Amino acid sequence: MEYDLSRIEPIVKKCTGCLICQFQCSFQYHKEFNPAKARIRIEKSPYDVQSIKFTSDCTNCGICAQFCAYGALKLIQGEEN
Repeated sequence: MEYDLSRIEPIVKKCTGCLICQFQCSFQYHKEFNPAKARIRIEKSPYDVQSIKFTSDCTNCGICAQFCAYGALKLIQGEEN
C-alpha cells in the first residue's frame, strides 16, 4: 500500500498576516518564537497578504494549520492509493 503525503493548502484571502503560524512553527522546531526560523513564510504588502509559502524544510506536520485562527491554512490528509 502507498500513501500520499499530507499537505497544507494555503488560502491567502483568509490570511490576516498575524504570523501565529510562523511563531508556532519556529517554536516547534527551534524552541523560540522567531518567524525568521519558521518553515512557513507569510509575505505581506502594507495593505494585505501577498502569499503564503513553505520552505524546503517543511514536513507538512500541520502545526501551522492547527494554530491558524482564521482558516487560512488547511491540512489535507494523505490518502491511500
